[in-house]
Amino acid sequence: MNNSKKHKTATLDTTTLIIDFQNSDFQKLTSQLQIWEYILPKHIPTTGSDYTKLHIWARNETNKPYYLHAQTFRLYVIYEVKENVEELLWGEQQLDKKQLSDLYKQDILHCILKVLMAHFVHQTQKFVSNNNFYLLVKTYSSGKGNSYADVLKISPKLNIQKDSDNRENGLFELLVSDTGTRLKRNEFSKRDQRKVPFSFVELPNGQISFKQLKTKGIEQDQLIYEENTSVDHKTKIRFHSIESVEAYEKSRNYLLETFCKGFLNYLQALGFNVSTKQLHLEQKEKHLNEKILSYQRFDIKVIDKRFNQNQSFLSIINLLNKTEYGIKFIASTESKAEKDDVVLILMDYSQGDCEQDGVLPNRIEDDGYKIIKKTGFTISQGFCINKNTFLKKDEKLSLSENDFLKYEDVEVKYNSFVNENLKRNFEICLQQLYLKNLIVKSINVQEKLPHFNLIKNLAFIHCFTKNNQRYNYLCYVENEQLCFESNLGSEKSLSILNRFEIEGIEEVVSFRKSYDQYLKFDTGNIYIILSKEFIWEIYEISEKVLYPSKVHDVLLKRELQKNKYEFELDKDCEVFSNTTSQNYNTYLASQVDDFISFEKLVEKKYYREKIFEILNIKNEIDLAKALKFEGKKTGFFATSQGIWFDKIHTQYFVGNKHSYVDYRQENGFTLRKIGVLKGKFNKEIFFPLLNVDFVKYKGFTIYPYIFRLIKIHHDLNNS
Repeated sequence: MNNSKKHKTATLDTTTLIIDFQNSDFQKLTSQLQIWEYILPKHIPTTGSDYTKLHIWARNETNKPYYLHAQTFRLYVIYEVKENVEELLWGEQQLDKKQLSDLYKQDILHCILKVLMAHFVHQTQKFVSNNNFYLLVKTYSSGKGNSYADVLKISPKLNIQKDSDNRENGLFELLVSDTGTRLKRNEFSKRDQRKVPFSFVELPNGQISFKQLKTKGIEQDQLIYEENTSVDHKTKIRFHSIESVEAYEKSRNYLLETFCKGFLNYLQALGFNVSTKQLHLEQKEKHLNEKILSYQRFDIKVIDKRFNQNQSFLSIINLLNKTEYGIKFIASTESKAEKDDVVLILMDYSQGDCEQDGVLPNRIEDDGYKIIKKTGFTISQGFCINKNTFLKKDEKLSLSENDFLKYEDVEVKYNSFVNENLKRNFEICLQQLYLKNLIVKSINVQEKLPHFNLIKNLAFIHCFTKNNQRYNYLCYVENEQLCFESNLGSEKSLSILNRFEIEGIEEVVSFRKSYDQYLKFDTGNIYIILSKEFIWEIYEISEKVLYPSKVHDVLLKRELQKNKYEFELDKDCEVFSNTTSQNYNTYLASQVDDFISFEKLVEKKYYREKIFEILNIKNEIDLAKALKFEGKKTGFFATSQGIWFDKIHTQYFVGNKHSYVDYRQENGFTLRKIGVLKGKFNKEIFFPLLNVDFVKYKGFTIYPYIFRLIKIHHDLNNS
């Protein structure tokens, strides 16, 4: 990574492999393996539970790695080069078969790679599967006695690679995408007929192995595992973790990196010319422009909907008026406030607290959101001042209703809330009210929205599905006002598109088809930006960036048990004084276990408090430096902040300004691609529109912020 002040850059691996079939040595492959194609009867059903039955039939017929391509009624099976080839039966019918000799045929390349992937996972013995590929994260039992396995489901997809001008270049991309899912243990007799069953065994080395099950002769009460995709059994798998070696090895990043590198080495050993796709990223926006919305001449009526009114309403109004935002807060009631007023509803419960599984299920019939909507004010937002609402759900539910509603009074010091959670939520409320007011009242936005000089020359198309209904919006600036059109085929939409030298929405569709035939206009979330010079589309892709594996080595070193005297400080230590070092060494010799790791040495439940007191430090950094241990964030968090862009592939991801705080990272940064449907990409127009703090609180927004305003407009008119 280049950390120069001018440009910060990073080169990172992805979950995509680049394959050059033309320059691959297929003779090396055929000298080791033979791939046979079996032809299934074309009258057999291949969808739904019938597809599962085909996999069960295939596993019963052969123990070899296979790939079933149901659309063409083909079964591909791999044998070692000197192995005898099996005869497979469909009922009593012997299937026709042939050995594949011409492997470089574009229409079957994806089948070749998928059967090779099946062969690869058979060799690892960790999760032997053929219909889907899985990476095991963990096995565990619930309090109700059910047993589960959390897994990453791997979905390989082969695409023809295209250059920056959307032209084929002779290379192929094998994208390894993943989905977190869960397997549930069940009796074979009670299994879901639509799912492929797996057996569970513990190998002699203590490792766990899952294998696709042969069902012939199986006992009906045998325990099996099958995929459980119900909403109640969704699983979250951390993308990255520096908590410990164990947590790191259960992260998506580690599992995907290990799998992709393993499959890469496997293909190279078979003669494939293959490499890992890398992104050469440059940090485009690092410092968030935080003072982006101006609240001048902005009055807010406040209505009291609290259950606990021990702190007087007027005293809270006075405190709100002391905050730094320059807004005038006015005490009001539902009957006094006008329908088009900007209204803040004071609450001491959140949306979920009043639901049946919440802490206040008997207080009111509605949840918090419906309470706000029932007041009837178009521009309204609820603000909860009860600090107990920030507790975790199980902590909330341990409280009685009365205890939950006993909370400290609101405090404001130095023009700001003392409680950081209240401050954050209050700022979010103000931002939402401000934006709703701009949208509803068609206010002149020239000085009220950031980067107006850019958006006035652009139009934005946003299409999405909500509650099973399709919505299509066109957003543009006219007479310094932000305008929205919900019918892309209307005369108004046509006139706006004509302004950008586009004949109509059909022309936009034609540009999309020429760019990528898989982009359908009537499904998914669509984000399009257009001007007279260009048309861009932003869309999410399944590819992921893999962070450097150096973190693993750092964690291993920090958790390695050593003789405690290896943690002594030198007398001439540059970090601490001689006296401080001696006091630390004395404590180490007399109080610390004989064998210990650096990680345990600085953990709270071990010796951290006393060691930090002796050394007069607040964190481990100075001690780690003195003992020559690298920090857990080494080589990873430099790319967790800001906006990172790959110019060649026009791909970017957005880091959170404060993401270094959450080392667990429940979700990895999703990559997005900017498709240039017409003209050229201009980073000076695009990236400033992500540099606002009112969409993603105190962080860069993922899409240009106008798309969020379209969603706000939609919600205001469809609630």
